[in-house]
Amino acid sequence: FRGWYRLLILSLTPNLLMINLRRKTSQPNYLAMTSGEFHGLNGDQFLALPKNVSTIVDLLDAKDISWAAYQENLPFDGFGEDSFTSHNYINSSLPDYTYYERKHNPLIIHNSVASIPERALRVRNFNDLAVDIQADTMPQWSFITPNMVNDAHNTDIDSTSKWLEYFLVPLLENPNFNSEETLVI
Repeated sequence: FRGWYRLLILSLTPNLLMINLRRKTSQPNYLAMTSGEFHGLNGDQFLALPKNVSTIVDLLDAKDISWAAYQENLPFDGFGEDSFTSHNYINSSLPDYTYYERKHNPLIIHNSVASIPERALRVRNFNDLAVDIQADTMPQWSFITPNMVNDAHNTDIDSTSKWLEYFLVPLLENPNFNSEETLVI
């Protein structure tokens, strides 16, 4: 696996994609994507799972497979707070907007990532994705989460389709991102 393949998980609202997940709230579904279970959750309350809860990161690190998570509107790498509100760039006449929500950032919910600086700093701002692609330094495993507007959580399928066309189509045409070894889920 190492050195041969690159896996990208583009995380949109799970219910929109009709993934066979059981919870109607976001956080349990996102956690299931990175740790394989819902952890008994039925809501989006602030949560920090203990260090002994395993994640995909433990498996990746054990096999020396490079990884990163890229979160749109994350204010800085390793940010662990519940949300981040910023200037409303969609409509500047409206108040500030909460584009980033921790409940859609499953790796930072795990203390096995959040409490270890080397791991936490791999949970990165979305802009770092463009830098890594340009430098041809993409990790082998990536988890990408658009913000609350672009992931269809606070919008509709039409808005997200436009965003995907804007975001994903150019990536698929970029040889630094896409090759015969790339799998996008």
